[in-house]
Amino acid sequence: MDCCNDDNIRNYDYYDEGTLRHVDASKVSVLSNLEPFVAMIMGLILLYKPITGVEILGSLYILAGVMLSTYQRKMRYK
Repeated sequence: MDCCNDDNIRNYDYYDEGTLRHVDASKVSVLSNLEPFVAMIMGLILLYKPITGVEILGSLYILAGVMLSTYQRKMRYK
């Protein structure tokens, strides 16, 4: 499976283009950081792929980063 084929890149271009028209860029960046976490959960649910310790650790880092950036953004605009 090639993760960098033309169709995959084109789909991300359409997604990014459509999202950025309607949502603030800072919110899109936070959501894009959650993509690996969501993919891991969907793999567990749909494909019964077990979650490893490294994936759990990575998920904690992802969630901590998203919460930190969201908190900082809220404090800045308060």
